Parts: sequence; C-alpha cells; structure tokens
Amino acid sequence: MDKQHLDTTLAITQAMADELTDYLMGDSLYRQLVVKTPSGTKQPKMTIGALLENLELLRWEKESLSTGQQATLSTIEQKVDLDRSAFAQQWQAHLRRELKGLLDSWRWYLDEAGSSSSARENYASEVHIRTRIDLVMRALAEDASIADSRRQLGDLDARLRGMTTSVDVASVGPLADAGAARFLSWVTGVDVLLANESEAALLAGLPEPDHESDLDAARAAAESAAAVLTTTARVVPMRACNAVMLSAINCSTAATSNLPYTTDRSRK
Repeated sequence: MDKQHLDTTLAITQAMADELTDYLMGDSLYRQLVVKTPSGTKQPKMTIGALLENLELLRWEKESLSTGQQATLSTIEQKVDLDRSAFAQQWQAHLRRELKGLLDSWRWYLDEAGSSSSARENYASEVHIRTRIDLVMRALAEDASIADSRRQLGDLDARLRGMTTSVDVASVGPLADAGAARFLSWVTGVDVLLANESEAALLAGLPEPDHESDLDAARAAAESAAAVLTTTARVVPMRACNAVMLSAINCSTAATSNLPYTTDRSRK
C-alpha cells in the first residue's frame, strides 16, 4: 500500500475510534463521518466491522508505519478495547445487527451471480462483503445467539463453492497502489486469476520480465503469485493475449493465514 493510502486509512481509523463511544450509545447501525485526510476529505460510513477491518489492515502494514504512526495505532487499539469492555452489550448488539445486514447483502449478491455473468465479473469487489462477515463473526466468536447466522453462512459458502469465479488483475498501476497482499485478500477464493507477465511478477514480488518472450520468467512469476494464494495451481501461459492464467485450485488456510477469508475451492 502506498504511503498516502496508509496515512488516509490511519486518519479514518482514528476518527472512528474517536466516535466509537457515541456510536455505541446510539441506535444507528451506520454513522456518517467527515474526515480530513492526506488525500482529501473523506466521508466513510462507520460500523464496528469497518473499524475492525481498518485495524486489521493497519496491523498488516505495521512495518510500513513510522514510529509515531505505530504509537497512534497502539493508542487507537487501546481506545477500542476500552470501549468494547465498557459498553460490551452495545458492542455485541451493533455487531449482531451488522452481521444480519452483511449476510443479507452477500445472499443478494450470490442470487444475482447465479444468473448474471456481469455480477460474477464483479466478484473481486463484492467479496469484500464476505471478508467483513468473517471479521464480524470473529468478534462475535463467543456469542451463542448467532448460531443461526453461522448456519446461514455455511449454506451461502456451499453455494459459492458451486460457482466458478475469475478476476482480471489489470492493471499494474492500481495493483501497485493497492499492494499485492491487499489485492490477494480481495480475491481469495476465486478459481482463476488472469494476469500478464508484469502483473504476475508484481503479485509475486519479483522483477518484471525483461522481454515479452521470456516465458520462463513469466511462468515463474505466475507460479510464485499463485503460491501466495493456493497450495496448488495450474499455470497456463496465454501467448495470444500476452497473459498468464492462474487457475486457483484447493485454497489452503495455511497458505493464506494472513488473509481474512479462505475457503476450500477443490474440484473433484
């Protein structure tokens, strides 16, 4: 993630932490914020899930934070822990409401994806909902009242396993801005990643191949990128469109332990 994006995420997370007490004492699930950041004024909608997601992202990127920013993150975490303890019932109630809304949104998307190819093409952006569900469920891990929600999620995941999904990585500029780890967290669980040699090398953290004809370098980059996402992957150089196809088979929790959402995508 580039520095400006990181600074912006930290500023938004700080604003959410500052508003957390009032948010928990209120009845609204969504709280509209206006935050001045290094990349301009932002208007994020605050939920506990959004706050937890930002905190997880900042923890992933902690080594990229300055000493002062790491201290700020620590202060934010302490504030969140304090409010979570002081307003435990409200914290749980807001999370349960958010979980219901997320499950409904994910179900609606899967309904549409089952009949619409254009909806399936939006998987990379829509899977963010599933990531948020995972974070919220982890925060509700000891809440026995969400047993039905867990069953619903199991049904939805079973539906997802029956679908084939693909994502075009394009292009290098936005991919570099987002960072490979963050991008892979968005597309965890997809069946196919389409990436040209430069994109595959960026995902793998390898130098860009010097020549278009250097298929060995492209293949190595593709296999390395696939290894980040899966335990096994079929890599097919596609000369006609100057791309490589990463066919993601049998996603492994161990291989994606730092990512928020993993699922078994094995094919028999």
